[in-house]
This record gives sequence, structure tokens and C-alpha cells, in this order.
Amino acid sequence: MAFATEKNFEYFLDNDFSKYADGEWVAIYNNEVISHGVKLKKVMEKAKSKVSLSKVLISKVKKTPSFL
Repeated sequence: MAFATEKNFEYFLDNDFSKYADGEWVAIYNNEVISHGVKLKKVMEKAKSKVSLSKVLISKVKKTPSFL
């Protein structure tokens, strides 16, 4: 299972998420955004309806570094 999470994290690092709003949540599985939105609970519910959450990477889109 760790392999799937690592693969999803690599996808997150290597791709452009500028089409998603700053602060929007994205759920990534198998090199694809399977759910996104501003409400984490709804993003998780939609992702869970497609695949086990243990295989999904959920992250918040930030357009500016968090240290600023």
C-alpha cells in the first residue's frame, strides 16, 4: 500500500494544479485527481465512493509557499 501512496505523491509533486483554486482539496489516485473541492469531507466522501481511502493522497492546493 505504501507504493500506491508514494506514486500518488510523486504525481502531486510533478504536476501543475493551477486549475484548482488556492485552498482547494484534491484527492489523487492512480495518477489522476478523482475528487476536488473546498470542503474536505465532501472530497473524501467522493473519493471513498471510488476507491479505498488508504490508497488515496489528499492534499490542499497552495499557490503560495506556506512559509510566507
